[in-house]
Amino acid sequence: MNAAVHLSDVVERLRTHEHWTTFYFDRKTGEIIPITDTEFHLAEKPFLVECQPDGKPDVKQIARAVLDGNERYVQMPSSFDIDDYSIMERFCFSVEDERISRALSESLGGFPGRKLFELAINQHGVIEEWHGYLRLELRSIARQWCERNDIDFMDDA
Repeated sequence: MNAAVHLSDVVERLRTHEHWTTFYFDRKTGEIIPITDTEFHLAEKPFLVECQPDGKPDVKQIARAVLDGNERYVQMPSSFDIDDYSIMERFCFSVEDERISRALSESLGGFPGRKLFELAINQHGVIEEWHGYLRLELRSIARQWCERNDIDFMDDA
């Protein structure tokens, strides 16, 4: 029997993703396991892969299993799979106040768009609306990921 995942846990991982870490869902235990690029690199060297003192596999063993194509571990959406810019852009268009909507949209143009956007949502007092919008978008991505990978989930997000 496959383990289920809490949608809120998936959303939290999507919200806090890092470019050098990939998260995997363990179908057997229900754990979400972060694996860094370094751990993947070390997993390619079999003499460095070992068990933990409690007998559970260490992250390098799990990385080795992932590299070997073990279907027990399902890759979660990465930062490359989540189009932050499009989410920010859709939020800008969803703001009813046309003046604020335009100001937010303009903040996305140029470098550094994300930083200017964050300044703009603070300046215009729509930070709570942005966080709510982002949470809903990430929840949708999490739900689609679960459905695409036949993962049972508890909708607690």
